[in-house]
Amino acid sequence: MDESKPFGNLKYLCLAGCIIKQSTYTQKIIPAVSNLKTNIFNNTDAILHEIDIREAKKAPYTILKDRDKCSLFWNELTKVFTDNEFYTVGVCINKAEYQKTYKNTYANSEYFVCLQIVLENFVHFLEHKNSKGVIYIESENSTEDTRLTSHYHTIVANGTLFINKLAFQRRLTTINFAIKQENNIGLQIADFIPNPLNRKYSGSKDKNPSLLKLIESKLYDGEIGLCQKFGCKIIE
Repeated sequence: MDESKPFGNLKYLCLAGCIIKQSTYTQKIIPAVSNLKTNIFNNTDAILHEIDIREAKKAPYTILKDRDKCSLFWNELTKVFTDNEFYTVGVCINKAEYQKTYKNTYANSEYFVCLQIVLENFVHFLEHKNSKGVIYIESENSTEDTRLTSHYHTIVANGTLFINKLAFQRRLTTINFAIKQENNIGLQIADFIPNPLNRKYSGSKDKNPSLLKLIESKLYDGEIGLCQKFGCKIIE
């Protein structure tokens, strides 16, 4: 999971990411992304970060100022999405409207609301697949990581309005926080998902090259065609 915050024309806090089967992740996605990095950066140490890649202002991303290298990068990243079976999931909350409606004196943070919805839909997915799942989120700082961990355990211990605690406890194993320097491939794929969704629902044109159609094609629909509920839920 990764996030896109309200900024400029973007009005949502968007928490979104991907659900990947472990065998697909280890046997296909990690080798594909490692090969991409080698072809572009001549090593596998480079961290794929959408903003830095699009700006190409600092090393090692400056190589993407070369049109051919840039084209090759986006072609290979697109293949990672098209050639591998995985799902996307997320939630967008209108932060300004939420804070106006629910005062800070008694409201949960917007991030907590997003996390709860994503966890509900992830558990829904795991129930349908009869599987267990692990959560990976990019670390912000130790204080925020501790708060999110506490909120995660509260949800798992008590359940929510839609999903009971037994389902959470049966399906979720751990929540993990990773920093960019750890070179977590899954988090690097997830980094490309929130911004396009935030732009779409904010009414802002996506940046080119765009992965939006691929992201939308992979949204989890609850196996009943409801992407707007289980794939990317919008809270105004």
